[in-house]
Amino acid sequence: MAVRAATREFSHFLVKYDDSTIYTCPRIKIVTEGRVRIGERYPVIYGNSSDNPETAEILDTGDYILMKKNEAEYAVAPSSPLSPPESPAKSASSSDSQPDTQFTIRKRKRVIRRAPKVKRVKQLAVMLSTGEGINDPYQYRSPSVSPELPPHLSAPTPPSPTTTPATPPPVCAAASTQTTPTNKDPPAFSLQQSLQAIEKQLQLNNTRLAEMERLMTTQGNVIKEQGNLIKELASKQKTAHLTPLPITPIRLPNTPTTPTTLRIPHPLPDLPLTPTSSIPDSPQPQPLMERLVLPMHLFNDIPQPMRLTEDDLSKYSNCGTNPGSFGVLLLKHFFPELFTSDQLHIHYSYRGGGKLSKRPLEDNRKNVIKRYVTGLFPSVNTESAYHALVVEKLNQYLRRPVQPATRKC
Repeated sequence: MAVRAATREFSHFLVKYDDSTIYTCPRIKIVTEGRVRIGERYPVIYGNSSDNPETAEILDTGDYILMKKNEAEYAVAPSSPLSPPESPAKSASSSDSQPDTQFTIRKRKRVIRRAPKVKRVKQLAVMLSTGEGINDPYQYRSPSVSPELPPHLSAPTPPSPTTTPATPPPVCAAASTQTTPTNKDPPAFSLQQSLQAIEKQLQLNNTRLAEMERLMTTQGNVIKEQGNLIKELASKQKTAHLTPLPITPIRLPNTPTTPTTLRIPHPLPDLPLTPTSSIPDSPQPQPLMERLVLPMHLFNDIPQPMRLTEDDLSKYSNCGTNPGSFGVLLLKHFFPELFTSDQLHIHYSYRGGGKLSKRPLEDNRKNVIKRYVTGLFPSVNTESAYHALVVEKLNQYLRRPVQPATRKC
C-alpha cells in the first residue's frame, strides 16, 4: 500500500509561466501523457480559454486547498524564494533556501458582451389624401340567403341619376398636409321613381317567395320518395334473409290394404236400479304414450350389428335432452365392457394421451356415436362445437367412478 500511495498523483499542480505568473491548475489542464514531474516544463492551458497551451514549469503538487494557499503566499510575499520542492510536505520548509523571485498573478480575460439586438419598429400608415364615398346604396348591399334563381327572376338595378364624374383632388407629398372631402348633396329621387322602385322590389320579393315555396315542395316530395324507397329495400332484405326450414321426412306406420269395419260398443242393458244392484265396470281409457318421430333413414348406412333399434334410439333421445347427455348414454351402450365393477373406463379417454397416458377409444364405435349425435342434434355438426359440447362431457364421465343409476335409461 505504501508503494502504491507513493506513486499516486495529486489532483492539482502549481505552475509558473514564462511571464512569472503563478497559476493553480488541475491535472486535466496539463497537456501531456504519463506522470507529471516537479521541476519540468509542460504545455498548460490557462483558465477556460481554448487558446493554444503555453509552456510552464511545475513548481509543486498537492490538493486544491494547499495549492491555493501556496499561490496566495507567493502573491503576498513575492520576494520569498521558490524552487521546485522534493515533496508536497517539504515545499513550505524548503522555500527559504530558494533565490528571490517576484511573481505576479495573471488576470483573467474579460469577455465583452455584445449589445442586444434592437427590435425593428414597424412604420405606421399615414393617410395622404381622401376621395369620394360610395353614393349608390345598391352597390355594396349584402345578398339575402336564398336559393339560386333563374336568370329571368334576377333583381333589376334601380335607376340612378346621371352625375358628372368628380375629379379627385391631387395627392399631397407630405404626410402632415391632408385634404378634407367636400360635402355634396345626395341625389334627389322624384316621387314617381321611388314608387316604381318600391313596386319592383315588392314584385321581386313575391317571386322569390313563390320560387322558394316551389323548391321546398319539390324537395319534400323527393325526401318522401327516398323514404319509401328505403322502406321497400329494407322489407326486401328482410324477406330475402328468411329461408324455409328443412323438411324432415316422417316415416308413417304401415297401414293395412284390406278395409276394416268399425266396431261399435254394445250399449248397456236397461236394468232396474235397486239398493242392492251394482253398476257393471266400464273399461277405462288407457294413457297415450308420447313418441318422437325419429329420422331413422339417416342411419341406414351404419352396419347392422352397431345400428340402434327405433325403441332404443327413442329411449336414449327422451333421456338425453342435450348433445352431451345423449353422447354419454351412447357411450355406455357401445362400450359396455368399460363400465363394469373393474372400472376400466378411468384408464380411457376420447382421444387418449395426456399426463396419465390414457388409452383412446375405438375409432369405429366413436364414429357411430358421432353419427347419432350429429343426426339428432344438428347444432354440433362443426368440429369445434362437437368437441366443446360432446367430447368434454365424455371425458368427464370417463374420469368419474361408476355410480348407481338413478333412472332407467
